[in-house]
Amino acid sequence: MSSIEPEINNYKSITNNDPIINKINSLLSSAGFDKDQLNVALDAIKNAKEKSLLNKKEDRDFPLIYERVEIPISKPFLTQSCRRNYIDAFDSSWISSLGEYIKEFEFQFAKYIGTNYCLSTSNGTTALELAIAALDLDERSEIIIPDLTFAAVSNAVLAKGHIPVCVDVSPIDWNINLEEIKKSISNKTKAVIVVHSYGIPAIELENICRFCKEQNLWLIEDCAEAHGASIKSKKVGSFGDMATFSFYGNKIITSGEGGAVLTSNKILFERMLKLRDHGMSKERRYFHEIQGFNYRITNPQASLLVSQLKNINQFLEIRKKQELLYDQRLLDYGFTKAKSLNEAVKVNWIYTVQCPKNIISQEIAKYLKLKGIDTRPIFSPISTFPYITQKNNNEVSKQLSKNGLSLPTYIGLDEKTINNICNEIHEFIKNQK
Repeated sequence: MSSIEPEINNYKSITNNDPIINKINSLLSSAGFDKDQLNVALDAIKNAKEKSLLNKKEDRDFPLIYERVEIPISKPFLTQSCRRNYIDAFDSSWISSLGEYIKEFEFQFAKYIGTNYCLSTSNGTTALELAIAALDLDERSEIIIPDLTFAAVSNAVLAKGHIPVCVDVSPIDWNINLEEIKKSISNKTKAVIVVHSYGIPAIELENICRFCKEQNLWLIEDCAEAHGASIKSKKVGSFGDMATFSFYGNKIITSGEGGAVLTSNKILFERMLKLRDHGMSKERRYFHEIQGFNYRITNPQASLLVSQLKNINQFLEIRKKQELLYDQRLLDYGFTKAKSLNEAVKVNWIYTVQCPKNIISQEIAKYLKLKGIDTRPIFSPISTFPYITQKNNNEVSKQLSKNGLSLPTYIGLDEKTINNICNEIHEFIKNQK
């Protein structure tokens, strides 16, 4: 048994056994209520709550037991070590952007990824903004990004006064396509952002690295969904000029909110160090040499990351086993996944598939929701957003987005629950025939 398995079992016991829900279920069952009648009762509680009929002082902490989602898409797993570290940070009174846990995490995470430097940030979006700002590009420079990714990528480019150029992705790994990058180069192109979507290392990463060097372009890796993934034993995040990570609550390791920028370029590191702290001079306090930002993480947040990082290999192994369970139950039914290089090690951030041709992803998501199972669609192509002026016809991105479905993935999700999810999916497919 791994060191965190007892904590996982305890965590499942706590989160799956709400005493109030169990008491109501027991009372209603003993009174002869069936499942439909139970749902009516839960709706009545919801309505009463919304009308403030239960808003007396003693009821203000009444749990929202009418929530139908029994299996969430994701939830964080915080060990007792996280708790101890957080309390230690609290007791130290270092609760802002200075503290030993920040230093320790930055050192350990740089070591884990294989770079010389790491700067923690307030979230993954500010990590991207900090990396872009450090490039000191001419105003309205073009930065090439994949069309199929989370909006934080394009928003960070826009926030720094530049133009996101959305290019199509590969149908194989769902990541940015080198040939599409080449087609989109102009005299205004200054950088490329490669996103390792859904934990899949970009197949063409090494070729993109070479191309960017030949074209004198900066390369940023967005590894928000790929903590621990690698190509030829080299971690993603150590290939480009800079790399960004997110530690949001649904990520492989988390601090609730948080992010990081990694690099081995000392000049970029020192520039980001200054930009992250309002552009303040290291030699002259409260003298601001350049326009900067407040993109700093807090010491209590970093305390969680120090603990989480120590367990990351166990987290990844558990997630890998969950992926294999899903594979065994779904791939024979026509679901397909993104693929990477044979020499690459992917990570299972959130189990994501393309639905069979006869299945509409939105319909299966609605069905699963009724069964208490949360899902997510794949990201919408960025070029379809109303505030994006460039409107490319990126067909692969559109098709992947239309047919994609993400299923629950988190530490504490056991084999029985995954089988129940897959049984419901099989039942849906059966009813479509």
